Amino acid sequence: MNTKEIKFNHSAEDGIHVSKGELIECNGVQYALHYYQGFYDAIELSTGFRVAGVDMNTQTIDGIPARDYLIQQIEKRKITVTVLERAKREMFVRDIKFPVNQKFNQ
Repeated sequence: MNTKEIKFNHSAEDGIHVSKGELIECNGVQYALHYYQGFYDAIELSTGFRVAGVDMNTQTIDGIPARDYLIQQIEKRKITVTVLERAKREMFVRDIKFPVNQKFNQ
């Protein structure tokens, strides 16, 4: 799995924030792993929504390093058309333009 450091937008309760994180691509969908407000999160980049997260002080989950656990959760929680449409509706209600990030080059 190729990774690179990126600067990206993510959605939060109070709007869009800019963060730095590690770019991950899985099944054609891009994600970023980053630390934010006490959590180590996996963010789906087109919506900026969190798909998985752990407390930033967590080293392992069931013996799996936190980074590997987040990648495992990304692989399990595939972004379907239905999930993406729900996210877009939520973004519309919150007056957030889609996509919040353009696709990053690997």
